[in-house]
Amino acid sequence: MTTKDVLNELESDFAMLPTWEDRYQYIIDLGKALPALPEDDRKDENLVRGCQSRVWLVPSIVDGKIRLRADSDAIIVRGLVALVLKVYDNRTPEDILSSPVSEFDRLGLLQHLSPNRANGLASMVSNIARVAEIARAAEVHRTTSVPASDGSISTGSTTATTTTTTTTTTPAPSTSSDAQYPLPTRDAIIDALKTVYDPEIPIDIYDLGLIYEVRVSTDGTVHILMTLTTPNCPSAQQLPSEVEQAARSVPGVIDVTVEITFDPPWDKTMMSESALFQIGLF
Repeated sequence: MTTKDVLNELESDFAMLPTWEDRYQYIIDLGKALPALPEDDRKDENLVRGCQSRVWLVPSIVDGKIRLRADSDAIIVRGLVALVLKVYDNRTPEDILSSPVSEFDRLGLLQHLSPNRANGLASMVSNIARVAEIARAAEVHRTTSVPASDGSISTGSTTATTTTTTTTTTPAPSTSSDAQYPLPTRDAIIDALKTVYDPEIPIDIYDLGLIYEVRVSTDGTVHILMTLTTPNCPSAQQLPSEVEQAARSVPGVIDVTVEITFDPPWDKTMMSESALFQIGLF
């Protein structure tokens, strides 16, 4: 069974549930059935950045397939974790990379999640995709790689350990020349950034005017120049991380850098017309 097969089944399951209250209960029930992650795996290096609740993800590569174990300390998020594992666990790297987070649109799920939960879902899928990219690159370079001592693969915020009979060195993430996806566009990055919201103002950060520049390089790296509403913004740590994770969720993105600036300082004139209309200033 492929990721798309599972998504098709989930789409059918969701269609049989008449209300979103029923669908949320379905997701919660999935979470209740999820095996608990051992305490030894509930460590900082396995935390998924960009999730409002704590989510631990422990990927591994077994016989060329990505195996996933994960957990969360929040009820609904635990259900989303179970949903993600249902789709991506025990799949090949190519299969995983063929179904980015946007595939969940067919469930209507992303539109019915809070911005923070939607960002968390995107972060989980982004982390899994990075493991898949590394696994695929390892397979491509297997014949020319120097054997590694332990076969571990670092993904930045999670670590995948390969248990295949042949071990290889940890490869760098694949470049745009051999990536599964075409080069990401600026518009695709902006669409992803519009899923990130300032926690104090119910407007996405792009329409709020916090994004000054989005630059996409030919190697799939993305540079984002952004600001905050004030230098003392209480979300000074949270928002840049969410921006990075949102950009990384776009298919074809290899790496993301987020730069903070206060020149020029933000003011309400930088908000879009739709944002001004939402808060009654237009």
